[in-house]
Amino acid sequence: MRSPSARVLANRCSIWRNVAQQDAVLAPVFTYPDAPAFSDTPCSVQYVTTEVDDQFFNKITTINYYNVMFGFNPKLKPRDKVVWTDPDPDRVLYVQSNPPSEAGRDAAFVVRCVEKI
Repeated sequence: MRSPSARVLANRCSIWRNVAQQDAVLAPVFTYPDAPAFSDTPCSVQYVTTEVDDQFFNKITTINYYNVMFGFNPKLKPRDKVVWTDPDPDRVLYVQSNPPSEAGRDAAFVVRCVEKI
């Protein structure tokens, strides 16, 4: 199987890898370096679904789920940050899971991401 064409990978994104640390009470804290690991990376961002959460401190939160497809394996892990350069302002997505190649034969890699608004 061939990798996706440039027409399919029409979106662009930058990728930041998270740096896991611990705070004073040993709770995980995730920070990100100043420069992205990959910038202006071709991808395809595909909307999946939206949920609305109103249980968090009486604040309504919209949660959007996306599948982001790459033509190479970026080896992302949960909590890595993907900044999608949309025609609107940039959208910040966080990696939820990085399943094995779903397109078969390691030709395309799909990463499941979440955006909270």
